[in-house]
Amino acid sequence: MLIRLQSMTVALRMKDRLIREGIPSQVVQSPKSMQKNGCGYSLQIERKHLPAVKKIAGEMDIRIIGVHEDV
Repeated sequence: MLIRLQSMTVALRMKDRLIREGIPSQVVQSPKSMQKNGCGYSLQIERKHLPAVKKIAGEMDIRIIGVHEDV
């Protein structure tokens, strides 16, 4: 799954927190079709971690712009 965030900086902050929580993730370049609004990078996670990632984003006051299947 791809999690769209506001900026590369936010994606890197989120990735660091996910590492501490034991959730694997990668910052990846978003496909062009997803780059219309917001950052050109997304956080890639496994679907099973989505509820935890949403909870952590809320705790960090990070707004998730969108959630997309890997394309």
